[in-house]
Amino acid sequence: MASNFSILYAPISSSLNLALNVTNSTDSLSCSFAGGCILELEAEGLSGMLKNDSIANKITVCEETCEYQESNSTANTTRCKIPQMSTVYSNAQFNIETESEDLKPRTFFGNINNVALAFDGKLVE
Repeated sequence: MASNFSILYAPISSSLNLALNVTNSTDSLSCSFAGGCILELEAEGLSGMLKNDSIANKITVCEETCEYQESNSTANTTRCKIPQMSTVYSNAQFNIETESEDLKPRTFFGNINNVALAFDGKLVE
């Protein structure tokens, strides 16, 4: 029996202002589109950076924030929960995200001075 099972690989990359030495990670982690799996990184000081300033410091997977798990992390081992992955396949098969009509015709917002805010790539309610 054939199954409709797809495996997607998400590269983990980092851009750090302060050089941290990541000595180990769960780089072969396999997780479903629904997320929830725990990613583990060994790097001295990373947990402290995430705890002290979670706005400026974060771990992302496929451009989505990996939710820092403070209660399961230590000074040298940082754990975060993998987010849901919204792809055409996961939306069609598992309804990870569904279409909505957030913008209505003839609805205007902002003004000429901050028109760029409408196209900043951030979706908010």
